[in-house]
This record gives sequence, C-alpha cells and structure tokens, in this order.
Amino acid sequence: MASATTMLLSSLIYFKDGYEAANEYNEGLRQVKWPLDYFMKCHQQTDRFYAQVGNGVADHQQWERPEDNTLPRPSYVVGAGASQSGGADVMGETAAALAAASIVFKATDVTYSNYLLDNATSLYALAKNNPGTYNAAVTDGAQFYSSSHWEDEMAHAAAWLAKAYEGNAIADTYLSESEAYLDHSSIWALEWDDKRGLVNFVLYEMTNNDIYKNNLINFFKSDWLFNGGTELSQPGLAFRLQWGSLRYAANAAYLALLSAKENINSESYKTFAKSQVDYFLGLSSHNNQFSYVVGFGTNYPKQPHHKAASCPYASDDPNCGWNYFNIDQDNPHTLYGALVGGPKNQAGTDYEDRRTDYVSNEVACDYNAGFTGALAGLKYFGLSPPA
Repeated sequence: MASATTMLLSSLIYFKDGYEAANEYNEGLRQVKWPLDYFMKCHQQTDRFYAQVGNGVADHQQWERPEDNTLPRPSYVVGAGASQSGGADVMGETAAALAAASIVFKATDVTYSNYLLDNATSLYALAKNNPGTYNAAVTDGAQFYSSSHWEDEMAHAAAWLAKAYEGNAIADTYLSESEAYLDHSSIWALEWDDKRGLVNFVLYEMTNNDIYKNNLINFFKSDWLFNGGTELSQPGLAFRLQWGSLRYAANAAYLALLSAKENINSESYKTFAKSQVDYFLGLSSHNNQFSYVVGFGTNYPKQPHHKAASCPYASDDPNCGWNYFNIDQDNPHTLYGALVGGPKNQAGTDYEDRRTDYVSNEVACDYNAGFTGALAGLKYFGLSPPA
C-alpha cells in the first residue's frame, strides 16, 4: 500500500497539470488521503510501526463481501515490541509516502503537510534504527509479499525527505543518505519490491547528476524499449513476468514519461509509454482491441478477481461464498477502472477472463498506481487516448 501511495503521490507532483487537465486532481488528493491517515495511525508511538492489520492466510480462506467479514484482525508490529528485528523496508517506504504527501498538500493544507512531514521524519529515523527487511517480524505478510531488500526503500524515503526539506540545511543530509543507500546495479523492474527506478528519477531531478540519468537510460535500453533493447513481446506488450504482467509494463511506462519530462530520450520514451497504455486500453492493433481495464471500451474483463465485485447485493442473496468465486458468469458489479493482471506469456495469447485465474485477473492498488501515473503523464504531454 505504501508503494502504491508513493507512486500516486509522485504523479500528483510531477504530472499535476495532467490531472488538472482531466479534472481529476482533487479526486487524486481525496484518494491518497485515506492511506496517508491510516499510515499515521500506525505510527502513534514513535518507537514502533504497525506494518500490517489482518491475517492474509485467514483472509484467503473466505470469499465474502467486505462488510460481512467478521474475521479477527490481528496487528503486526516492527520496531519496539516486535519478535524479530528489521522492518526498514516497510517503514522506509511509508516514510517516503508521507514525505511526498507533505509536498502535495503544502499548497492546500499547510498544517496537514507539516504533520505528514513530521511523521515521515520520525518514521525514517525509526527505520534507520531497525535495518533489515520485515520478513522475520511479519511472517504472515512475508508469505504473500516477501521483501528482497530494504536499502531501496530507505533510499526512496531519504530522497523524498530531501525534496520535502528542499531549501533547508537538513536536505543535504537526506540527499547524501539516499545516495549512500542506492544500489547502482541493473534494475529488474520498478515495482513494490524495487523502488530504485523512481529513486534514480527523483535524485536526477534534484541534482542533475548524470549517474542517475544513465541508470534510467540503461534500465530502458537493456530491458524495455523495443528499439535498442530486447523486444520482450511480439504483440506490443513489454512483458516482464507472468504474474501481473501489465503492472510491470504500466510502471515502466510511467517511469518513461517521468524521464521524458526531464528531457531524457523524450520522444522514444513517450512513444514507448503510449504503446503500452494503448495496449492496456485495447487501442492497439496487437491485442484484438481487448481492453484490460474493467469498464473501458466494449470488450473488457467481466470477471476480475475481486470479492466485492463478484458478490451480488445482499437483497438478492445474503450468502456470498465460494460458489460466487467458482461460477463462470460475469461479476454483478463493474469494477470501473481496475487494471487486471494481464497475459501470462510473452506472446500475449493466453489471457482468459476467469476470476478463478487470479494470476491474470487479480486487481490491486499497485497495479493501478503506475497506470494512473502513466495516464496523467500522457495527458500532460497531450498524448491522451480518446475518452
């Protein structure tokens, strides 16, 4: 959630004009405020952070409406009170979100902006004292989202703190710490488990240091651009991994547009980003005009893997259960705007619209975050698809 929130916030900062052109900027502020308030409630005590509420294993054993969920909601802590050390990854990324948010809200609510920045500063300090991933401390979360590193989240947090404190002497300290945490090896993808792509962008935008620019160029040249790199998918989709393949392509498209904004290979990066968004929306000739965005166009997923969308109104059937998961029929509710996982192979030929296939049809906040940023970026550059 912190990763998705930071991604959205970064797009509200860098592509604000795009959101405003679409009359969606205020809606963007409304959307991010909910997770931000939640994050700060999880850090009421300065020596700990509640990294997870609810049990993932138990949650996966039931299929019901959210309002019917009566499962226990245990909480899992990192920092003081944790059974194991670590947690700098989840605390660092949450600090990044809060710091970025302080920038976003500074123009509209100074008091709230300062509160966000105070919490970001405190949480980052706590993360520095608890190096390591959260895997051992929050084993339930690690079953579903095992963290491979923690330094990238700390680099991300320090970069956003440097930007939030810009003009203040402490900004230089955060900038140095971000640079120290950043690993310059090749970047596999921009995703919830690897923030280095966005870190490199923020640092380049702040410092104009070519080392970060070159890291971004190498990322796209090595793995993403069809011209000059490996053509990862014949039908037009930049394919990275079968699980949530469109999420990786959406994040790459967003990062390409950010880079284009800083005049890094602008034309080729904008072309690449638009090709990916067109593919998602069914506007590409390569995917038979099938839209992977629920509710967009006429041919789109009708069975996204989503409990609430698949359950009928209680007045129609008070008992939603696994029968509604397994039944092969359209969801009774349209989950407008959700980007599904997408194809599982490079050819893009194996997609089936079945909610039981969660690899292809799962929806998630982090799937939509980069996609939303890419849409705002296209709007910013005047490259939007038709409404």
